[in-house]
Amino acid sequence: MQTVDLHRRFAYFLPRATLCRIWWERNDYGTTRWELAVLQAPVPSDTAQSVVGVTPGAHILLLVSGPRLVKRTLSACRDIEHRGIALSDVSPNYWRVLHNRLTGGAEAGCYDTNRHVAAIRRKQLQ
Repeated sequence: MQTVDLHRRFAYFLPRATLCRIWWERNDYGTTRWELAVLQAPVPSDTAQSVVGVTPGAHILLLVSGPRLVKRTLSACRDIEHRGIALSDVSPNYWRVLHNRLTGGAEAGCYDTNRHVAAIRRKQLQ
């Protein structure tokens, strides 16, 4: 990571790396904006979606806003970490499913060790 000044930093990621970006805005009365995105760095030959502050763009795997959905996403992240799985190693498909479940009002599915092993094996076959 390269720090330019107090408000600007640059981070560089390898293609297909998974990353998270959290936007917080506040005023004198508290937090006014809650937004969390799980992104995947594109391969140079791929097209990517425009994301504010991310150049050249990224694949959006999960995008939630509002305190309730952001807290539920962070809770799902904590559960995954408690199982000993690095969040950067979680299957991109899980983040897409989690996005759909959270925005649809369903219960967040559990990403356990069995799903993680299956995702690793699926990735090896590609």
